[in-house]
Amino acid sequence: MGTDLASMVVDVLTGTATGFGQQAASEIARMARQRLWSTPRGQAALEGLDAGTDGPEVRGEAEAVLREEIEADPVLRDALTVHVNASTNQATGIFMQGAKVRRSQISLGSITIHRPNTTAGLLGLAVALLVVVALAYYGGSQFLKEKAPRSSGGKALWARELSADEAERVIPGVSDLPGAWETSEVHSVGAGREGTCHSGWSDYDSTAKDAEGRSDLSVRFSLRTCPDASTAFRRYDELVTERDNPGSRKEFLFDTRRLGDESATTAYVVADEPLANPAQIGRHLMWRAYVGTVVIVMHYGPVREGVGSERQAEEFMRIVCDRALLAQPRR
Repeated sequence: MGTDLASMVVDVLTGTATGFGQQAASEIARMARQRLWSTPRGQAALEGLDAGTDGPEVRGEAEAVLREEIEADPVLRDALTVHVNASTNQATGIFMQGAKVRRSQISLGSITIHRPNTTAGLLGLAVALLVVVALAYYGGSQFLKEKAPRSSGGKALWARELSADEAERVIPGVSDLPGAWETSEVHSVGAGREGTCHSGWSDYDSTAKDAEGRSDLSVRFSLRTCPDASTAFRRYDELVTERDNPGSRKEFLFDTRRLGDESATTAYVVADEPLANPAQIGRHLMWRAYVGTVVIVMHYGPVREGVGSERQAEEFMRIVCDRALLAQPRR
């Protein structure tokens, strides 16, 4: 599976893959680029692909690096597999073809449905066509997004409580973060009292320097794994309301895309003024989310000219949310 998966991922990176939806391809490319960029060997392979030198040697090197990463990291393998299967799996009797009508087929855009011969089958087809037309008109992803429950705190069928060891693996390691980072402090996820959420965190410092030669950017991932999704939602809601941050500064809403089951992002600024810690001067982002039974808080900053970005912060939060989701398959 690793060999085939690595080859398909490189196809996506080079734009030669077929049958992949835009969202799935974007996620596959994001994860692959992140992992390739984490090592000098991977960076060289990625630069070769980006330069358009998609020859056998460059492609082979990229596949080899990804194959090693996929085999060494089950979380990465499972995440890539989910997105690949979402694009390649097709329902029985439905084929991706041109928009034409022929004898026993009815085509809508790129979807072709074989017309059944029985009355019951025709009735079922009529219902299916109504759904397809609605999705085509309204937008499939938007339709599904609006139908997904938000802020309900209900118990998701797929969600389950994680052990301390499982929760520990949700927190990204320094090698999982694109760019140059080093570990600052780690507080392992410990088992709390029965019926409460377990908590832990990891701190990482960037070795990149800003325009003035400072290297102060850091990120902290705080994780709580709760007995059930309802408890996780309540804890998430409390954290959003409390808006607790280092220095207890006033936070301002910061508009970002929703991640996990629910997320909220704010920003606060440490001004360059007397008694201010020089290492903290700048804008900081606070990102809070919950995914099933897992509550995540990420502190990222300070963002300054030449180092750090809102885009990188979002990517980091997406990484940990993906890991939390993959850690909770139904038993």
